[in-house]
Amino acid sequence: MGGSGSNRWMTTVTRPLVDGMLRLDVRALARAGGLVPGAGITVAWNSGASVTAHLPIDDPSCLMLVYEVCDRSGAHQSITESIPLLSTPGTFGGTRDWFGCPGCRRRCAVLYALGGCFRCRECHRLAYASSRRHAVSTLSDAREYIRSQGP
Repeated sequence: MGGSGSNRWMTTVTRPLVDGMLRLDVRALARAGGLVPGAGITVAWNSGASVTAHLPIDDPSCLMLVYEVCDRSGAHQSITESIPLLSTPGTFGGTRDWFGCPGCRRRCAVLYALGGCFRCRECHRLAYASSRRHAVSTLSDAREYIRSQGP
């Protein structure tokens, strides 16, 4: 165990962060009325990208996404993707909606667009910015936050 190069110091981080990715949140879709059977909603981002989400009346268990991607040659390709919708019972009644990731079938609230498809954070191998911070800086940030809240 050990030896030259066996630790993680000074390594290059290869996983992209979720911060810059286009994200589709099932909670935001539900608030906007996009999870009602027969309803359609368009989600647009500041980058100019957009996706149309439609929940068919005949199969309300799958959300249909329609969007365009641009390949390396610059040609636009229209993609229609079916995202399974799952629900779990809420603690105080009602239900909570989830996406079923088309890649791994994992239950998740947010899907990220990368490489022309919407998948979960695990499938795209994305990381949170907070996971890259050193534990000491995280602790000092927490102490500073507590001090700023006052007595």
